[in-house]
Amino acid sequence: MISIRGTLKQFTGRVSWALRKIRAGIAFPALLIPYVTGTSSIGSTIFSGLWSVILSLFKSISAGLGSMFQQMMSGFGRSVVLMFQSFGFSMTGYGVWAPMMFVVGLGTGILVGYLFFTFIDAEKDVTGFENDI
Repeated sequence: MISIRGTLKQFTGRVSWALRKIRAGIAFPALLIPYVTGTSSIGSTIFSGLWSVILSLFKSISAGLGSMFQQMMSGFGRSVVLMFQSFGFSMTGYGVWAPMMFVVGLGTGILVGYLFFTFIDAEKDVTGFENDI
């Protein structure tokens, strides 16, 4: 069973090992991560300055991605609304028979597709191609 204490002990052990390697000058990230002591505020100031720059960079990136996503979704929504509005306006001449004309149009489309595959024999071309391969 995994306990929180055991996991925390492993994590702190790995962090202390990494810090010893960094302080020993073995690892390159020692140049990037300032070592903060209890009496010095210079390391804290440098770290907070770098952290604020990184956070402002991520905030601007996320704001840009958010506005791009919002524009894409609103554009898609406007196109769907335009499609349904134009379909509805094209059916105004039929009045109460508009739903019936919709079903008739859909049925006609299905019938044309069925006749295409039956009379032109496009299905055999597809299955024959599959058998040849």
